[in-house]
Amino acid sequence: MLQNEEAVFFQNLIDRLCSALDCGGASLYVIDDTGTRLELRAASGYLEPLLSRGVSYRVGEGVTGYIAESGVAVRANSSEALRAHPSYSGKYDAVQVGRREPRSFLAFPLKRLDGRVIGVIKAEEKLGQHSAFTERDEAVATSFGDLATMAITLRREKENLSKLVYAFVLMPFDPQFNDVYQYGIKRPLSDLGIKCERVDEMQYVGGILEQVVRSIDSARFIVADMTGRNPNVFYEVGYCHALKKDVILCTQSAEDIPFDLRGYNHIIYGGKISVLEEALRDRVLGVLRQEAEHETQQSAAKREDVLN
Repeated sequence: MLQNEEAVFFQNLIDRLCSALDCGGASLYVIDDTGTRLELRAASGYLEPLLSRGVSYRVGEGVTGYIAESGVAVRANSSEALRAHPSYSGKYDAVQVGRREPRSFLAFPLKRLDGRVIGVIKAEEKLGQHSAFTERDEAVATSFGDLATMAITLRREKENLSKLVYAFVLMPFDPQFNDVYQYGIKRPLSDLGIKCERVDEMQYVGGILEQVVRSIDSARFIVADMTGRNPNVFYEVGYCHALKKDVILCTQSAEDIPFDLRGYNHIIYGGKISVLEEALRDRVLGVLRQEAEHETQQSAAKREDVLN
């Protein structure tokens, strides 16, 4: 994977996390190849200036190093509670001139399925009327953490990150589907750092069908809305199946599912965009977790073969 591709991906992810949690700053640390040091890879908000400072922690050093070493998350909803943590060091307080300790702090380890910690995500200074991070904030941050973990795993397995970050959508272009696309499909995928496109948004040379075929071939995730039994969508889904590509199928009504596709799992959202948004996010994260588990099992099998 190209380093700049990874850097852009991580930065976009942390920018979106900072916005989703409505916090003053967020950051991502990755354990280096020696397994002894956490290196800052992305930062947003008031933490962004730290990127030019070569910030890092030894595993076990400070609260960040404690999380990496112990695998335990830390949440503190006051400056006093954060300073009271046994591992608190304030190592980079002097670098952040004019800033006091954050009033709220949320950080957790990035863990592979085998339990090994490979990084740490942090969020600081919850904004708005309530300055405390909630359990819902932790759930949102965990979703971002799952994607970061998968990206780090792919890099170490020498895979191409681009296969993780592109989704192509098959659906009618009727204006009545615009909100479904923008808020039910594109928003949850974009929040996870995945580029999401429909062919009518793209600039391309040649016929529209040619571009659809190119986009299907290059997409990691394909989402198809079967609502209304649109013949173009049916044709495109058939092409995906011919290529043995998995398609995330969704529909407003189960009646729009043709007989040959009833054996496939659909997201039936009944016209409720919020239902589609949540279900699609869960489905994508579920796919990523399955892939991570498969890769972990393959790596373990390879190591066992070498030892034998």
